[in-house]
Amino acid sequence: MNKKLTPLNYKGYEKYLVHETNDFMGHGSNNDYGYRFAFPSGLELSVIKHFGSYGYNDDLFEIAVMKDGDFVHIQGITDDDVVKGYLTNEEVIEIIKELCDEKTN
Repeated sequence: MNKKLTPLNYKGYEKYLVHETNDFMGHGSNNDYGYRFAFPSGLELSVIKHFGSYGYNDDLFEIAVMKDGDFVHIQGITDDDVVKGYLTNEEVIEIIKELCDEKTN
C-alpha cells in the first residue's frame, strides 16, 4: 500500500518536541512519521504512524509513554497496554496536554 499519510499537527507544543522524522522506518519513503516529545515531569511521548503501527490503515497514530527509557503505563492514557493506537490528531494533542501537566512521581 502506497498511500499518503497525514503528519501530526502539534502546533502550540513545539517546545516539547525533541525529535521528528518523516522517514521513521528508514526506507526513504518520506511518508511514515515519528515524533518524540519530552515533558518537565521526565515523561516522554513517542508518536508514530508507519506501516504496521496500530491505526496505519486508517491514517491514525500510535503512542507510547516512557520514562528513563522504559515504557510506563499511565491510567487513562495507556492503561495496562504498552502502546495505544488508532488515535486521531486531536486525541494525541489531548494526551500531550495531559502529559504537560503530569507531575513527577
